[in-house]
Amino acid sequence: MRHHLHFALAILAAAFTGCSIHDMAPELQSGEKTITLKACIADTEPLTRLSLEEGEEGIAVNFTTDDFIYVFDADGNMTEFSVTEVDENGIATFSGAPENEIAEGSPITAVVKNGAITVKGTTLTLNLQNQTGTMANAGAHTLLYASGIYSETGVSLVFEHKTSVLKLTLSLPEAETATSVNAFYLFTVPDRATVTDQGGDQFNYYNFASIDALTGETTLGANGSAWINWTTAAPVTDHKVTLYLSVPAVDLKNAALQCTPNSDAQKRYFWNLAGSSPLKIDAGKAYKITRTQTQFAPSAAGKTFFYSDEAQTIDFGLPQGAIVTYETSTGDWLTKETDENGNMRIRMTANTTGSPRESTLTFKVFGAFCKYSVTQADASDFAGDWTLNAKEFLATTTTKSITEESSRFFDGSWATTSTNAKSISTSVTYLDNQSAVTGRVSNTTFSNATKGDYQRINNLSISGIYRNIELKSSVEIDYDSNSASYGLFLDMNTVQAIDGGTYDGEYATFAPELYYASGTYANKWEFGAGSLGAPNKIWWMGTISVSGNTTTIKFGYLTHYLTTGTSFSLKIGGLQLDRFNSPKPEAASLIRTKKASSGNNTFGYGAAYAQILQANYNNNTANGLILTKTAASASAADINVPAIENTNW
Repeated sequence: MRHHLHFALAILAAAFTGCSIHDMAPELQSGEKTITLKACIADTEPLTRLSLEEGEEGIAVNFTTDDFIYVFDADGNMTEFSVTEVDENGIATFSGAPENEIAEGSPITAVVKNGAITVKGTTLTLNLQNQTGTMANAGAHTLLYASGIYSETGVSLVFEHKTSVLKLTLSLPEAETATSVNAFYLFTVPDRATVTDQGGDQFNYYNFASIDALTGETTLGANGSAWINWTTAAPVTDHKVTLYLSVPAVDLKNAALQCTPNSDAQKRYFWNLAGSSPLKIDAGKAYKITRTQTQFAPSAAGKTFFYSDEAQTIDFGLPQGAIVTYETSTGDWLTKETDENGNMRIRMTANTTGSPRESTLTFKVFGAFCKYSVTQADASDFAGDWTLNAKEFLATTTTKSITEESSRFFDGSWATTSTNAKSISTSVTYLDNQSAVTGRVSNTTFSNATKGDYQRINNLSISGIYRNIELKSSVEIDYDSNSASYGLFLDMNTVQAIDGGTYDGEYATFAPELYYASGTYANKWEFGAGSLGAPNKIWWMGTISVSGNTTTIKFGYLTHYLTTGTSFSLKIGGLQLDRFNSPKPEAASLIRTKKASSGNNTFGYGAAYAQILQANYNNNTANGLILTKTAASASAADINVPAIENTNW
């Protein structure tokens, strides 16, 4: 009915308007193919389920001068009729010119045309998907059918509804007052306990209705995603949204609505419409359904929730009866129980593994996924044995000469030299005597490094990368904001004495391998004691991810800009160990390997450095320079399907 059939609110005692066309049949215009007929919409009984109180607006459907109908003769020949007039009582006069003569006393049938109906022979199919939730759009997705007998003295048709209308008033959280919600879905399942996946066979809501034009017999079916959805945003007023939906005549069972708030595409709101006791939907009636949003869960996509190592419970506020299944991806350290109100909570055992651990909680609410990625960790869990993976560039065994250039800047092609992947076993110690350390910071959230006023707690120390030299690091977990960060502290102002080995008695410090992004030396590398800008020390920030029993810390390759106060724009490309011949880390004391043919020091010759580890492991920039730690595995939890029936239907 699109913009044609009038679908509006009116003060009525019944759900739909009625009509009477007795003694009003038109005459057949003799000698012409064009015939006319009278038509109206049938009366229906007032609907108690609609709860039409005195003064409340009901729903009226009337013809307008823009409407069309499909008229069929007894042989299935179809003619499209258009409205010539609509009187004050809603009686419409239609006219059309059938190509085939209609015999006196033959049956004729008709279906009201709208943009959601397709015609194939004598089968007309109404597509109920992609409704927008407005009353006018619901009117454009209704199915009306009439049958009568052709007579030269006149034809009259009374159209009856084959579909129904739901008026849904849905309460939302207070946060939705100024925003909109979208992606509404109505779906049902035959048995909530059998739901195993989103979009599978469990969705049996009929999203199209077909009618046989000759018999009036209606059949229902589901295709595509098998749910009805609103594709446009719905405005929120006073924490509520009102939606109108055209539906077929069904026994609505185990049905729910869900939507997504525009403010967070990872959230889902749910409303229970009908439980195991069916809600009977009769054709030609309107149903008023008011529901309070009872379920909320954020998706796991891109979001992790951090909890401390203590034993604790997590209250999700999800009614047990609304949860079809509950699963954990790893570990028996998460189990489900019920609180005093019958809602679900997760119990978390104390984490005594000495490592961070993660599990993904999967809730399938009527088949729609809700996921939480839960990580349990304290800062002390980052101590222990780790593996450092990187691309080893210009290792001590490298013999290729880089002495052709007179400066300390080297061509960018050196960054792509195919050299071996390095895997180093390291040990991380959690420090008892912690101190706040100030320096610049490089972070993926900054286009340039923050200058020397960034302070972190040095609570970890990494050893094993080279000899006895230790690398300061820091992990911070913010349980309130569910975030964690990790940094390596590269200080160009201090050195440590090398104990033993080839360079015994010399001094060294961990420094960033620098890459020039612009200026005179663009696309070249600096392997010397480059300046980081005051205070010449920096936190090189990595990203933390915990999946199951494995923790990964990744340091990006050529992603962090450093502004040095010169014309150069530097990026960190890796980690290197600079050697000095005095406890003062100055350029003059930087040890440079001599050329074989002369006694001059060469500033950047590779053998001058005990270790250069680039953040493009195996020449793959996606791999980065990474630290990994794996905790002991745990068996999967034994989870029972909730048996409590939700009473909030």
